[in-house]
Amino acid sequence: MSKMDVVKLPESSQSAGTPRYLVFPDYDESSQEPDSEYYECDPCRSYIKTEDFQGWRNMKAIELPEWLGYIELQAFKNCTSLKIIVIPKKIKGLKEAIFDNCISLKKIVFSGKNIRSIGEYAFFHCTSLETITIPEKVRIIEEGVFSKCSSLHEINLHENIIAIHEYAFSDCTALTKMDIPSSVEYIENNAFEGCTALREINLPDLKVISDSAFKDCTSLTSIIIPDSVKEIKRYAFKDCTSLTSIIIPKNIKTIENGAFTGCTSLAIAVIISDDIDIQERAFEKCTTLMKQKESN
Repeated sequence: MSKMDVVKLPESSQSAGTPRYLVFPDYDESSQEPDSEYYECDPCRSYIKTEDFQGWRNMKAIELPEWLGYIELQAFKNCTSLKIIVIPKKIKGLKEAIFDNCISLKKIVFSGKNIRSIGEYAFFHCTSLETITIPEKVRIIEEGVFSKCSSLHEINLHENIIAIHEYAFSDCTALTKMDIPSSVEYIENNAFEGCTALREINLPDLKVISDSAFKDCTSLTSIIIPDSVKEIKRYAFKDCTSLTSIIIPKNIKTIENGAFTGCTSLAIAVIISDDIDIQERAFEKCTTLMKQKESN
């Protein structure tokens, strides 16, 4: 894989005791990542290509020019020492897997308000990332964008978000609470699967709780299902072993097989409907479920 040439900056431009390198956009197939931790991108550079920094394992920080306008997908993938990055204000979107497996990344700063999209798996397996504030122009949380961010405990969403896609927050094992804006219309399959510390989540007015959306959320003790929900899909709450009770609102028409399978602490399900299809294995292996009450 080609790498960009680098040259050491003059002593006068260096911080005391901190070697810095200026990265140039001239390719050389034989060039290797230099043995340094801090870099400055060529100030004349207006874009960063996929191969420019991918796999640079020594780099802890990089200073990007303010007028940088475009960063390609996977640009910083496997930069396993990168700790912090500031996204310049002219950048309008983060491409797919741009920080995939940046396991030391703790902080990302958006210097402007132009970010409109964050691509699929953008922060996949960023295991040191602790907090994130989603830029206000982003409307969709894409597939897998924060999946396996095992230190992520604070996520700040906003009222412009309309959808949370598949695996968006799956295996975020430090996440204990999630406030989902009322603007969200869709939470798709496996969105919060494996969030084993999640104890509290508020749901907006959804029509469907999707397949495996909260599967393996083993610390979830209760959840309020909105009256707007009409279907609870397969394995939606499978193996939520701390869930003790559930109220099924009157507008729900279907609870699919496996929806509450393995909810071993579930003691009571209150079903407020006379017109509901509860499929045969919807409550399979709910070993403490003593009573299923129906009322009008």
